[in-house]
Amino acid sequence: MSLANKDIIRSNGIKNNLDRLKIEINTADAIVIGAGAGLSTAVIEKLAYLEQVKALTEQCTSKEEFIDAVKKTFPSYSGGNYLDMTAGFFYK
Repeated sequence: MSLANKDIIRSNGIKNNLDRLKIEINTADAIVIGAGAGLSTAVIEKLAYLEQVKALTEQCTSKEEFIDAVKKTFPSYSGGNYLDMTAGFFYK
């Protein structure tokens, strides 16, 4: 697969997740225990994370650069294996 195709897949995959979360935030019909009167902070944090990761994928040109950028941006991120798999899919 060419780099241009990977760029399209990477961008579309993240965009689709962001779009889905934004729709769910506005249309959700559920009671979330502990969420209080507003949105769950986990949803808001996930949305912010995906927005930032999308921006990083547009800036980085290699797997290693992307992993380093995510780790610097989110130093308390604990999903190392997931990050490695994501970077492996996005970059060759």
